[in-house]
Amino acid sequence: MGLGWGAASILFVCKRALNRGLRGWCCSDKRGMFLGEVRYNVDRRGLRAWKAIVLAIGAALGCGRDSPKVIVSPLDGCAPTGSLIVSIDYSPTWSADAASVAYIHSLGAAGVYVVDTLGNAPRQLLQGDVFEPTELSWSPDGTQIAMRYLGNIWTVDVGSAALRQWTDKADVFPHWPGWSPEGRYLTFSIIAKPAGAPESTWGVHLIDTMDGSERALLHDNHATASGSRVAWLPGDVMIVAVPLTESVNGSLKVIHELFTINIDGSGYQRLTAFQGNARGPEWSVGQSLVFFDLIPAPCHNLESRRETWVMRADGSGAHKWAVNLGAPSVTQSFPFSISRVNGRCASVGKDSTGGYGVIVTQNLDGADRKQLTRP
Repeated sequence: MGLGWGAASILFVCKRALNRGLRGWCCSDKRGMFLGEVRYNVDRRGLRAWKAIVLAIGAALGCGRDSPKVIVSPLDGCAPTGSLIVSIDYSPTWSADAASVAYIHSLGAAGVYVVDTLGNAPRQLLQGDVFEPTELSWSPDGTQIAMRYLGNIWTVDVGSAALRQWTDKADVFPHWPGWSPEGRYLTFSIIAKPAGAPESTWGVHLIDTMDGSERALLHDNHATASGSRVAWLPGDVMIVAVPLTESVNGSLKVIHELFTINIDGSGYQRLTAFQGNARGPEWSVGQSLVFFDLIPAPCHNLESRRETWVMRADGSGAHKWAVNLGAPSVTQSFPFSISRVNGRCASVGKDSTGGYGVIVTQNLDGADRKQLTRP
């Protein structure tokens, strides 16, 4: 069939919203909201065979009644830039006082670790495996780390290592926990919406950690979809990486653009129009600028082309940052974490040998780079 980095990408779309927990299927409802995605890179000789396979699987899933369509998107000129280096440490998040970074270690005694910035040895906070926990986010008061763990959203106490489970929704894939600035609310995003389910069952959700109550972040009675962690500005304003299905250069593409929304669902407004994949918004010190990662069009699905961009809070002045705060040649090098105290960035970068991805810190201009972890 000729699989490889060839000439086209195949995308499967359903007319009605459908996601049965199978990673990869891209189904859109009438508003073009995105539920999941898979792309197969094939050469042109294999396109006909792949179309038949995708249509057959779609029919088996029940999408056949909804006029499933296979979209072939040219990928010429979008080959990967080179081989990738494997990260053994990833998902960094700063402590509130900027004295430590929590991260995931994936080799040997895998799990959640905490390392200080003084060069002391890391300590394991929670045992895990090569898959979970992941998606760490340190609370503003410094006492808890939120994470995706065992398919749900949990927190672990930094001092006692006590665990608390906040969701029981593994079947709809909750992801990307994050905190409100004062630490009261825990946000996360549900990326799967069962057929016929109400809008409140997916998208961004907020948990009030005072009483454990949970609600969906709706705008005009529609879910607020998100493809990464929410960036929360004081004043109850959030920036969300919304997945969209749009026509780009004559082909239907799944992209991510940044939107703003208030905690009550008002003020939903698009900030960017890159026609690429903009995700992982992070506020700068002083919260005058928003840093984020972007895979520009037309190669918007190639992780090796991810860049660091910056804009003002209203979306103006967007431009590519002079320093890439992640490392596109290293797996799982995004998102990065920016300290609210000193403005330093914690991210994944190459170790001193160039053979592994580890946790590094640096100033936003790339100066004073330090390697915190080692193979």
